[in-house]
Amino acid sequence: MNFMERIRRISSLIFNKNGQLSLSFLKNGGMLLDELIVSCNGRYNIPIRNFSAKELLRATNNFDVHQVILDDEFYRIYKGSLEERLILVKKFVDSKNTPLAIRDIVITSQMRSHKN
Repeated sequence: MNFMERIRRISSLIFNKNGQLSLSFLKNGGMLLDELIVSCNGRYNIPIRNFSAKELLRATNNFDVHQVILDDEFYRIYKGSLEERLILVKKFVDSKNTPLAIRDIVITSQMRSHKN
């Protein structure tokens, strides 16, 4: 299975009635990790931290419109604060963009360890 086929298999994250991530979160996280390892030829060692929906809602003040710093066709970027640190949260507008979101995470995680 090639990279794009793997990306297409990944479904959007689904929240349950309590606002908690369902088992799809674990499945998608596993697929993301698989994709990172494949894209790095098995040498992936950059940690990725997952945040709960509750943490992201709190950090962005429930994705308040006043926290938006970029509004794009595919996503919005919100500013926020988490654990006393300034953060940016990219929220994709449509769940059909899940492959784009996964690709974005893979590329961003690789770039953060790049020396230049």
